[in-house]
Amino acid sequence: AVRETIDLADRSGDRHLRAAIRGAGAYAFLCVADFDGFERTLDEMLEIVGDDGSVGAGIILGSPIAWGLMGKGMVRREKLEFEEAEELFERALKSALEEDDPETASWVRSNQASLIIRRDPEAALAIARRNVELTDRLGDVFSRSLSLSNLAWAQLLVEENEAALESIEESERLYREAMGNGGEMEGWRGQLRARALNQ
Repeated sequence: AVRETIDLADRSGDRHLRAAIRGAGAYAFLCVADFDGFERTLDEMLEIVGDDGSVGAGIILGSPIAWGLMGKGMVRREKLEFEEAEELFERALKSALEEDDPETASWVRSNQASLIIRRDPEAALAIARRNVELTDRLGDVFSRSLSLSNLAWAQLLVEENEAALESIEESERLYREAMGNGGEMEGWRGQLRARALNQ
């Protein structure tokens, strides 16, 4: 339904709505691992926004520019283009901080940790721990749960298995209590928990 929703937004002629709907809709492509569709939709959004960070801001996403750059970095990471991914994440974090979007900033930090972990697990673990502290202040269940899941992932890679199990179980508890279901990250949390239990 993403393309239909984008078409309706385009027919409205509202630049803010056109950008915001693409930002939100892009996520559906990510969830089904359609990286081409994800990046194409983000590129459309970034083209509409241009250099004006206020376009589409605060409707669904705090900073469409930060979200778009981060998403493109995620695609680069999945394609093993790590240097490009790192540069995009740095630009995304700068944008999120400049536009006062702590939620997207927390998502960017999680993605940065996922890159750093391949060359410096301890540094990635430090970023992941700090991100958990920062998301604690947000009061947003999704971001808090995601940061705990990313912390568990980092903890597993440095063989802090008991701590990883605690982190992933807290992540699961928080999400289920708030949302009443496991959400789109349920499978990922489940495999992290299985890995922690298997060590």
